[in-house]
Amino acid sequence: MRGASLGAAVTLALGIGACTAIFSFVNPLLLHPFTYPRPEELLMIQERDPRGNPAQVSYPDFRDWSSQAGAFSGMAAFDIGFFFLTGVEEPEQIAGALVTPNLFRVLSVGPVLGRDFRDDDDRVVILTDAAWKRRFAGDPNILGRTIALDFARTTEIERYTVIGVMPPNFWMYYGGFEVFVPLAPGAIRDDRKARMLFAIGRRNEGVSVEQAQGALSAIPIEKDWGVLVTPWNKAASQPVRAELLVMAGAAGLLLMIASANAAGLLLVRAQARRMEIAVRTALGASPWRLVRLFAGESLRIGLAAAMLGSLLAWWGVRTMIALLPQGLAATQFLAGLDRVAVDAPALSFAAAIAVAACLGAGVLPAWQARNAHLMSSLKETGSVESQRARKTLVMVEVALSVVLLAGAGLLVKTLERIRAIDLGFRAEKLLVMRVPMPSGQAADRARAASYYQELAARVRALPGVRSAALANFQPLTGAHRSEEFRIPGREEKFRAGYQVVLPDYFATLGIALRRGRYLNAQDERRVVINETMARRYWPQDDPVGRSIRVAGDALEIVGVVADVRTRLMSKSEPLVYRPFRDEPARAQQMAVRTEGDPLGLAHAIRGVVRDLGGTVAEVSTMESFVENDAWQQKQAAALLAVFAGLAFVLSTVGLYGVISFAVGQRTREIGIRVAVGARRGDVIRLVLRQGIGPVVAGLVIGLSAALA
Repeated sequence: MRGASLGAAVTLALGIGACTAIFSFVNPLLLHPFTYPRPEELLMIQERDPRGNPAQVSYPDFRDWSSQAGAFSGMAAFDIGFFFLTGVEEPEQIAGALVTPNLFRVLSVGPVLGRDFRDDDDRVVILTDAAWKRRFAGDPNILGRTIALDFARTTEIERYTVIGVMPPNFWMYYGGFEVFVPLAPGAIRDDRKARMLFAIGRRNEGVSVEQAQGALSAIPIEKDWGVLVTPWNKAASQPVRAELLVMAGAAGLLLMIASANAAGLLLVRAQARRMEIAVRTALGASPWRLVRLFAGESLRIGLAAAMLGSLLAWWGVRTMIALLPQGLAATQFLAGLDRVAVDAPALSFAAAIAVAACLGAGVLPAWQARNAHLMSSLKETGSVESQRARKTLVMVEVALSVVLLAGAGLLVKTLERIRAIDLGFRAEKLLVMRVPMPSGQAADRARAASYYQELAARVRALPGVRSAALANFQPLTGAHRSEEFRIPGREEKFRAGYQVVLPDYFATLGIALRRGRYLNAQDERRVVINETMARRYWPQDDPVGRSIRVAGDALEIVGVVADVRTRLMSKSEPLVYRPFRDEPARAQQMAVRTEGDPLGLAHAIRGVVRDLGGTVAEVSTMESFVENDAWQQKQAAALLAVFAGLAFVLSTVGLYGVISFAVGQRTREIGIRVAVGARRGDVIRLVLRQGIGPVVAGLVIGLSAALA
């Protein structure tokens, strides 16, 4: 009896631990992602393109909405990007946001140290609590201190005065931000086609989401474009919502399997106590007294399961967080992760599901106890009802296990498809890093071009380096710059991604040439485009030799290259590659193709950059970008595989319990069969028939559910 109770407690603890661990992520990231007041009033505002896809917001449209939409008590906007923090011991790239001065007032939250932005602020910065503690050791005198920040889209390193520190656990949509600086009207183009902003509005009390959408839709914007309004909570959790919901469902299935397994063990225990139950009944115990007895025992098992499950959840949460990828790319999707913990809400959840699971697992034994007085004087073979119940539980376990195994298999297959995606370049033996222009040289275009050409030449000369080149953005980072362009003879304006590259960039990354030629060192006002752009705008023609106009410049197309992924799971968009000498941007990304281990050359490359007066940040291999870009699918597949494995073990244990108990109940019968000449094979077939039925039924039901 003690063994059955311990087995039931351990089995339930596995299910409770899994559910509690997943709840520890779901609660802060999906259910309560924000800690500021009345988050349900906040709305994410996006534009909707003619095909119905969501897009970011242009500054003129945001300006019209914020001045005319009476359904909102306030509206703010922000742009996101990477800053290069210099002037510290170890310069590095950090995530930040350029925000309208009223953003924190719209969110109804403000700095806990210092002050909020004012409309006339310039060159000031507010830090997150994490940035303050990690970058500046929680310096109590941080206010008034100046820090050097280089925004990737600007041309100069600028000094900002720290005016505030945000509260702990504060985060925003697409978070991971460490610094906030004011978005001045002149910092972004007054162009309705330049959709670069995220907009947020707080609706007035009594205004529904639909009414807010209608109010914005009534304000004219570009032809064929519309407005899309989404609750802020939902929009903010979108990057991880699908994976977390899948994991929550899988954990729920595992808990159901564990409950069924525990119920089977408790049924075995109840059957073993049939003599005790019969005696209690004979002495006058009422059926409901017996039910209370079993329920009390189930709750004690539940308490033990909840305690053990909470420990398993604590270990599981720590393990999952430790296995998450590091770096800025992952941080963008993991904002709010510091609030993930087995805290009071998680422990309350564990207690609640423990009670529910134990009551569910104990209902069958309790029901049998209620009818104990009807048992025919303690037959040793046990009731048909009890045997049928155990077989039903095994069938349920097998069916749910098949569903989990099928889900894990689908995710593994998805990972295989992801690995087979054509990136458009060769990621192996490729080292990438950011090398911003030394202070004081960025304003001089000639000096900027000379610096980067000299840097690339010196790096190429290092032993073990095959080639090196620079561009303003690297693949798989999600970062991009877009420009409006025209095609002579057409009235429409179009947009495309915009890359500034050294001529060796294509060879260094291994980007295949489809038509024409690559750029060379002598090219000016010539460009190379990708296949997507060629197909979209010249579907029946060869674009080589044609021209486009960008910001008034006529640019000749000299080649077409393969599409390169900006994100692993995103579709390719039109992209223009322009010669570096046309526009030598200060903040550059360098790619180095090596003969051996890329990271083995990082120290030597840092030395070259340091000799030229520069700094290096975010050194990484391109293969790590590939791996990190699929981290959500990998985590989901791994976790689902663990759940499926546990489910398989529990189902196997449940099946073993049914068969072993049946054999124990029929020991005398088996002995008689052997005595009268039954062979070993006959006995084995007799035993297997006890378990094959529920297994086959469970397989059929599980496969049907998985295919549905």
